[in-house]
Amino acid sequence: MSVTPRDQFLKHLKRVMVHGETASERLAATKMFGEMTFGMPADGKPSSDIALPDPPASTPKPLSEFAEAARIAMLEHPDGGLECLLLLVKPERWMQGSWARRPDGWFDVRTQTALTFDDARNLVDARIAELGLDAEKVYAHPVDRSMGAGEYTAFLNLRFSEQMRRFQS
Repeated sequence: MSVTPRDQFLKHLKRVMVHGETASERLAATKMFGEMTFGMPADGKPSSDIALPDPPASTPKPLSEFAEAARIAMLEHPDGGLECLLLLVKPERWMQGSWARRPDGWFDVRTQTALTFDDARNLVDARIAELGLDAEKVYAHPVDRSMGAGEYTAFLNLRFSEQMRRFQS
């Protein structure tokens, strides 16, 4: 199949639509592309012989930038939010370490000891019991998207005791 001059011109219009130097140049290219491909006149009103699809009844609400970043961050961690829980309840062993990630957990470069995911879960469980927290609320924290970026930042800036009140039974 050979490339016609019309196809070449449409390709050129696509480039201008994206990479045009001015907004008016990009707009003119968009209008001309619409005319040539969809039979739409320059005024932007479709001719009567083109059947346009009905708009969708409802569109899903997109995630906020913060919620999307949090979702991606959680996908990248094989610990399933365990590191988030450790940072939340702050067990002494975790807070005193200098941790490097390993496939099966973490490694404390200061003490040259390992912390597996199971050991970390035990640390979190012990700390939840020590602080008298509601385990369901604590374990729901890594995936909780009820706070926006501003609320979450305010939460992080609270004192530890004030943060923990949110998770008490």
